[in-house]
Amino acid sequence: MPLRVTRLTVADYAGMGEAFADLARRASRPNPLMSPAAVKAVAQVLREADIVVLVATCAQPAGQSQREQLQGVWVLRRRRTLWSLGAEVLETPARPAYDNISDPVLDAALPGQVMAAFASHLRACPDLPKVIRATNWPRDLDATLPADVQISREESWQRAMLMPEGKPDAEAYLRAAMGRNYRIRSKRLADLDAQGTVSLVSLRGDAAVSGLEAYIALEARGWKGRVGTALANEPDGQRYFRAIIASLAASDQIAVDQIRLDDKPIAIGLAIEADGHSMLWKTTFDEDFARFGPGMLLNMVVTRRLFATGRASLDSGMTEFSSPDLMPWSERRAMARATLDLGAGLAGHAERLGAGFRHRLRRLVRRLRRS
Repeated sequence: MPLRVTRLTVADYAGMGEAFADLARRASRPNPLMSPAAVKAVAQVLREADIVVLVATCAQPAGQSQREQLQGVWVLRRRRTLWSLGAEVLETPARPAYDNISDPVLDAALPGQVMAAFASHLRACPDLPKVIRATNWPRDLDATLPADVQISREESWQRAMLMPEGKPDAEAYLRAAMGRNYRIRSKRLADLDAQGTVSLVSLRGDAAVSGLEAYIALEARGWKGRVGTALANEPDGQRYFRAIIASLAASDQIAVDQIRLDDKPIAIGLAIEADGHSMLWKTTFDEDFARFGPGMLLNMVVTRRLFATGRASLDSGMTEFSSPDLMPWSERRAMARATLDLGAGLAGHAERLGAGFRHRLRRLVRRLRRS
């Protein structure tokens, strides 16, 4: 069946929740951050004219109830910054400061066809840039791109994933994945329990909305609050998170996991769920309890919850600034900051120059931090 790519407004896309849910069930990576609910939240902090929603559909065989079936979704943002040396580019995810997943949502049966259709559509749009900056690009998607798309990479890293194969339960998985560290972390949990009453709570629905407020407050008391990068310091960030959490909570797609000591949260994680696959979105912890490693303990708690619900699949969402060895999941996915050139000419060259400068600057900053 031939694919048809359409560029939608945020308002038009808002009514495609059911079609997106159906696509998520057929996709290898559902990515709920590209769902209609998430895009509606993005529109509260970005100009709608800068949000580009591409959907790929194909006609259904005769006799099917739907006239067209959704085969792919890719949400991008038009942006012009100093880093692109004045040229306008498309960026994914649309809010890289808050989101760490660049995956388009593709029907697992035809990812290459969908990506080729997206590339062809973008090339044919005279008002859209022909350069895409992907801040968290999965390297396994390289093979889905048409051969004439140029890919330039700034950084590459390995992202921790939970994708258990043949492990009967959470403890068997954690012991195998963490090795000696499993016993160390289990002892720290016991030591923490000696400080008071430890409880493990997973908030959903309306409770998840109030759980976000606890997250914002706890994060503000840590180092992010001190340097001014916590959500409490960012009105746009708060507005975005409150909108998207409320929307995802209404459809039971968000879990706010907490480790509590005497009913006080000392570690909080936000996990988004879509069709049996979860993404760890944000985590924070009380630095007064840093010696117990509450972040790792929280990740172990999340692992146990996922196994208990029969939905043990998770993307850690980690960037190049984190080590996968600090997480209790043994599977890896190759990631990169990437620039995709669809034939942009001078603008593509300018973006690659800017990307190279960003790469050198980040390396310098990391070297200075280590010295």
